[in-house]
Amino acid sequence: MIKAKIKKTRVYRGIKSLRFLMRIMEIGPLYFLVQTVVAFVVAVLDGLSLALLLPLAKGVIEKDFSFLENVVFFKTVVAYFPQLLKGNDNTSLFLLLVGAIFMAAVIKNVLDYLFRVYVARKKQNHLFNIKTKIFNRYLSFGKLYYDRTSQGYINQLLAFLTQAGEIFNFLAEIFVSVFTLAVYSVIMFRISWELTLFASLIFPILFYAVRFIIKKIKKTAEVHTETSIRLGREVFNILSCIVLVKAYDREEMAKGKFRSINKELRELEFSLEKKWKIIRPLQETISLIGLLLLISAVAFRFVKGQAGQVSGYLLFFVLARKSVPLLGHFNNFRAQFARIEAPLKKILEGMDDKDKFFIPSGDKVFSGLTKSIEFRHLHFSYSPSLPILKDISLTIEQGQITAIVGPTGAGKTTLINLIMRFYDCPASAIFLDGIDIRGLTLKSLKRHMAYVSQDTLLFNDTLRNNIVYGIEGKIKEEELIDIAKKARLYDFVNKLPKGLETEVGDRGVKLSGGERQRVSIARALLKGAEILILDEATSSLDTHTERLIQGALEEAVRGRTTIVVAHRLSTIRNADKIVVI
Repeated sequence: MIKAKIKKTRVYRGIKSLRFLMRIMEIGPLYFLVQTVVAFVVAVLDGLSLALLLPLAKGVIEKDFSFLENVVFFKTVVAYFPQLLKGNDNTSLFLLLVGAIFMAAVIKNVLDYLFRVYVARKKQNHLFNIKTKIFNRYLSFGKLYYDRTSQGYINQLLAFLTQAGEIFNFLAEIFVSVFTLAVYSVIMFRISWELTLFASLIFPILFYAVRFIIKKIKKTAEVHTETSIRLGREVFNILSCIVLVKAYDREEMAKGKFRSINKELRELEFSLEKKWKIIRPLQETISLIGLLLLISAVAFRFVKGQAGQVSGYLLFFVLARKSVPLLGHFNNFRAQFARIEAPLKKILEGMDDKDKFFIPSGDKVFSGLTKSIEFRHLHFSYSPSLPILKDISLTIEQGQITAIVGPTGAGKTTLINLIMRFYDCPASAIFLDGIDIRGLTLKSLKRHMAYVSQDTLLFNDTLRNNIVYGIEGKIKEEELIDIAKKARLYDFVNKLPKGLETEVGDRGVKLSGGERQRVSIARALLKGAEILILDEATSSLDTHTERLIQGALEEAVRGRTTIVVAHRLSTIRNADKIVVI
């Protein structure tokens, strides 16, 4: 009883996951309505082209097609086109019958092709929808989520999406198979209801025969999914820390770890393929046994003198044989769903709100700082067991430079992250002009802030696009050149063959540390925000370059509210206030 409930729960969860996936892919009732109508028409035409083989065989055996004149369809055609029976009526009826079979088959195949093209197009559209939704959703997660989640895992999710999308090809097959089997069953039932009932026993046998294999596929797929995530995480770790790997001569160790996980993944993929491949021969073996028993039953009727029409039995066998792969589509769908259920679970985990650390946006528009930023008895921790900031109270006056200093790990950068709303702070802890920061809209708040971090953030793009990033509207070339001069980038850019169109590489790897930092400072200067946040902004600059850029920073901070986190005395010597944490 308990096992039965567990099975029902698993089935329900699987169906619920599939329905949820369809909903976020924006698959509406129209999609299934079109599939239903087209699949029905294709099935009817397929059944018609095969059913017409029965009178064709009868006419050939009896050398007489005159009985067609009593069939409603042919009687109607002849009534409208009497010229079709000129000359030899028997030959004309034969050609009319063959033409009807041919036309039914051609129209059916054309519709079937268009149907599959429609499904393929819709599948790509739906995958586009869900990839866009998931990417947009991941951008809405708080920074704390990314602090705790490997980027290798996130990249692997997009690969899982394509795998999950294949289920819709199988769904299309199911639609066609259901209607085609229904049409075939009607024809077979008219030929012999006893044989049809006997043949129908093969379906539950096929269904239960592969149940054990499908359970194995599901278990292997779960391990395969986790291993794929591990491999993606390991590749990201190695490549993102390639300098460390080379500095410590750990290339062989990295190769060994990759080889080990990749080998494990290879064996799992092979195991999945083995289990998948056995379904077809098993189905064909069972269906062959069923077909042989069917033939034996017909032979028995011949012996008993119940032969009936030979042509009818021949068509019955043709339909029975063609029904086997259609029945197999149901098992293929079950196996495919078992295969994607684990990746699907990972995809859907990203759609729930648990541990996503969303930063709620307020409803008040921030129009700019006029008085001060206040911290009132701020307490903050990333986890309950590890407090970072305890009872912080300070005021940052508008238009002044406030420097924040203190030992490593004191929480200086955390303070900056809370002002930038990278993390959510407690209520009534941070105020801008007396308004709780949590009540301000994120968009309006970020519009009035410019940020330069200690970790230089550059895209694998051109210098120009990195500098103008975040700026709405077109930037005049003169303005861009002026900013480059202020950030002491102009001479460096002029020496480059492509100037501002030079690609900087991943994370700006083609630039020196000082050059990367100057690009980041140029971006902040170009934004011209009234609140400027410099988190160790000159940490990557040598003494000479720091002296050069100090004048630009002094010009940039003039008239702005500036928050500076720094260790160097030269960076904070012009501060109006120095806060020690």
